[in-house]
Amino acid sequence: VQLVDDLANQLTKGGLFAGDRVGLRAPSSAEFVVGLLAASRAELVVVPLDPALPVADQHARLTAAGGRVVLVDGDTTREPGETGLAHWPISLTVRENSITARVDTAVAPSPASTRPEGLQPDDDALIMFTGGTTGAPKMVPWTHHNVATSVGNVVASYGLGADDATVAVMPLFHGH
Repeated sequence: VQLVDDLANQLTKGGLFAGDRVGLRAPSSAEFVVGLLAASRAELVVVPLDPALPVADQHARLTAAGGRVVLVDGDTTREPGETGLAHWPISLTVRENSITARVDTAVAPSPASTRPEGLQPDDDALIMFTGGTTGAPKMVPWTHHNVATSVGNVVASYGLGADDATVAVMPLFHGH
């Protein structure tokens, strides 16, 4: 909990405000999980991105969502020709019995933009994009209620309890 709180604090000190949209581009990793939870704690709306998606497509999705920054894995470098939103690398450091989280907010976030039509300012948690099998990918907002219900359904379906562990077989940017 402290790790998530620390990173959430850094995100808001970096200039982000509740309701701002942020991209999250990282492989399925601890940085992705901590970044997602910290952004949620900071009341940001997260746009999870497939790191393998062409940069132009990532940029188009974040622009459509009104993103202000892209949270990336600390080891991620900009792709050749990549411009646009500020990249804020997230890094986790393990030392003896402690883990610390840091986000590099040296680059100012893009100016706040108008909220895309169809989003609910007080309840949006995530913005996912459809696969685009019937044309261009479409923006799909997930509310906090959607996410909580989905998690509750998974827990109930598998009969999970406090002492159980599970494996995420889908990439973390995926909508499962």
